[in-house]
Amino acid sequence: MGKDIHAGFESIATDDSSVHAQAQAWLQVEYSQIDAGQFSGSIARRELGPVTTFLEYQNKSVHKRAQVPSNRCTISMIDHGHDAARFMRHTMEDDNQIYLMHANTDCDLVIPGGVSTCYVVMEESELMGSIRALGAEGWDTDVTGLQVFKSGKSRQLLEQLTGIALHQTQLTDSAQNQGAEPGKALLHQLALIVHNASLAGADGAPGQQLRQRRLEVVRRTRDYILSCLDQHVSPSVVDICNNVGVGARVLQYSFNDYLQITPVAYLRILRLNKVRQQLMAPAHKELTVTDIATRFGFLHLSNFARDYASLFGERPSATLQRAMR
Repeated sequence: MGKDIHAGFESIATDDSSVHAQAQAWLQVEYSQIDAGQFSGSIARRELGPVTTFLEYQNKSVHKRAQVPSNRCTISMIDHGHDAARFMRHTMEDDNQIYLMHANTDCDLVIPGGVSTCYVVMEESELMGSIRALGAEGWDTDVTGLQVFKSGKSRQLLEQLTGIALHQTQLTDSAQNQGAEPGKALLHQLALIVHNASLAGADGAPGQQLRQRRLEVVRRTRDYILSCLDQHVSPSVVDICNNVGVGARVLQYSFNDYLQITPVAYLRILRLNKVRQQLMAPAHKELTVTDIATRFGFLHLSNFARDYASLFGERPSATLQRAMR
């Protein structure tokens, strides 16, 4: 893992998805790698007064679960639409979409390998105040959850934010000539883009309610699996169906729609990710791969080692040896 750090700017080359979570200290977020192969990525962060820009890239698909803090919000985009990308119940196929996530939102994202994500974090009260100052209708009451907008300026904005996050470009000349500090000028620019954009993906749109129900099934399943794994118990599909309150067919459809994998494969992926987390941060020097693997229900160690190497691109013993140095 390499770092490039200057005042208000940080760029990290990553070899594990957990490093992305650690680099976003403002947010409670968990990453699970769901694509097979050795992970490689990067995350850049730049602070500009009231706003902070992030640019993420990873070569493998990840499932992200996050909780946005109080009075914070984000505006996000991806570098190109992808039919496997998900932001809550919304597919991310349209290149011109902008995603506004409000405070206290419990969110899920699926980001395919090879897709970059750029987002800006700011105080929600400042963004909402700026939008309301423009006289926008429908913003006079508090808004919650995720809003999706379509804007013809999204590609231009993405290019600008990417340059800012990478410390390559500043704000546009017109924004700087207004005399505002760069961060404040960027915040006002974002407010104007949202003000002029059209709302997409309304709740009544065809398929939205079904997607929302399937997302809730995936969420409840993930929460139940993780609670079991925290107690070193590996649940069965029967256990999951009983706890989540759905049949096997609904469970299967929900995971195929949201993550393009089966529930059984997802359970194995979460177990392997949990093993990797503990191998990368061993509690003591006497800890062995066998100790950790059996905690999470891997009793056939040769099969476990094969599955681990397939998912993460290295043997579990190599992960532990690197952490012990």
